[in-house]
Amino acid sequence: MVDDGIGTAASGAPAGGRGIVGMSERAAMLGGTLSAGPGPDGGFRVEALIYVGESTVKTHVKRILMKLALRDRVHAIVFAYETGLLVPGDEN
Repeated sequence: MVDDGIGTAASGAPAGGRGIVGMSERAAMLGGTLSAGPGPDGGFRVEALIYVGESTVKTHVKRILMKLALRDRVHAIVFAYETGLLVPGDEN
């Protein structure tokens, strides 16, 4: 996540959680890492690397396909183009 530093004023609502420390602990608990600090162009950068096993990925893909009523990954790609999630020729 990158924040350009040009945000709106804080709402004054109490913050929940434990901030960067809490996110670092959660990433470590999952076997990953978290880094945070000033972004190269200003603002603030948070990067988390969380490692997941192949079976976890397969389970999540299967559930997504079920929720979207799609038969397989090919149909997911067709769905993405039809709904505008993917645009032909767009490299992003």
